[in-house]
Amino acid sequence: MNRGETVVSGTRYTEKKIKSTAPFWGAAAVWALAALIMPMHKISVILLTAAVSAGVYGFIALIAPKKTVREKVPFTSGDEALDDIVNRIDAAMDAVSADSKQIYAVRPEISDTMNEILSYILKIRQDILQNPQKVKKISRFLNYYLPTTVKLSGKYVYLTSQRSKGENVTEAMASVEKAFGLLKEAFIKQHDALFTEEALDLSTDTSVLETLIKQDGLDEA
Repeated sequence: MNRGETVVSGTRYTEKKIKSTAPFWGAAAVWALAALIMPMHKISVILLTAAVSAGVYGFIALIAPKKTVREKVPFTSGDEALDDIVNRIDAAMDAVSADSKQIYAVRPEISDTMNEILSYILKIRQDILQNPQKVKKISRFLNYYLPTTVKLSGKYVYLTSQRSKGENVTEAMASVEKAFGLLKEAFIKQHDALFTEEALDLSTDTSVLETLIKQDGLDEA
């Protein structure tokens, strides 16, 4: 791991310090105030304003805290196929995690379910990193369940943001909530299957979920 990097749940991040913009605004405020109360056509006034502005800039820069920004470092192992899979999983987890935080304010119990789903996605990610040969067992998880989770997560955020929640919106929310339950069970099964010799057949669960999504129009953009 490089200097300045941290690891959270197996994902590497680099942290950067960004200077505050407060000094610029403070210096600008000095010029704006001087323009209101002083004759700015005089050289002496301009020089005085410049000196005060510089002093304000320096003082604020000295006391203003720097903002720490954390940026994800793309996963690299030397195996391009594995790297692609892990980065796809990471991108999906980021999207669902962001949606879960938005949903928590209005439906904390659903946010909790989403976080449970995320915990199993993370476990699957960790398992395939420890045993890359298991990647062949997660094809359906990777190509169907993961993108479906991201799509329904975004859909639920959209539904909960509607000011007027009529019958259609309420029914759609209930359908997504039911789908989250199915997804959680599917991820639990997928994780368990990584410890068996055979790949997991999730065809029945997939069929039920697909039917639910189509019946309630959740497959629409």
